[in-house]
Amino acid sequence: MYSYNMKRVLITGASGFVGGRLARAMSGEWELLTPTHGEFDITSLDVVRRYVQRHRPQYIIHLAAISNTGYCEEHPEESYKVNVLGVENLAQVAAECGCKLVFFSSDQVYNGNLELGLLSESVPVAPENHYGRHKLLAERRAAELCSSSVALRATWMYD
Repeated sequence: MYSYNMKRVLITGASGFVGGRLARAMSGEWELLTPTHGEFDITSLDVVRRYVQRHRPQYIIHLAAISNTGYCEEHPEESYKVNVLGVENLAQVAAECGCKLVFFSSDQVYNGNLELGLLSESVPVAPENHYGRHKLLAERRAAELCSSSVALRATWMYD
């Protein structure tokens, strides 16, 4: 149900673990845009731009990723394309359209750091695998392209 008072939010990865739960929690309070990968290829700047210009979300919550670290090690080009280029495309279009971007990064940006316990943002990052390096690069590129973007460094999650 659409109401002119509802804020429109685009959720990538809405069929995934976090995205599905977030979409259910936001349902009814927000106008949700939850395209499938086939409808919304984040690795294509043109596709991202056309979709966002057509639907005009106020917010983009980006949760789509290749998060299997083993797969990313075996397929670094695919990991880069989805986990870095996809974020770059969303950040660029969010900046162009004036919408807010929030996306999941990963605690894997710290996995080479020897400190124990909860880690603050001031702890030096030390990614040791493609996934962690790609998530860190995505954070940096998003910050460069869209100054209002927010990266959330989530820890491992299990269903």
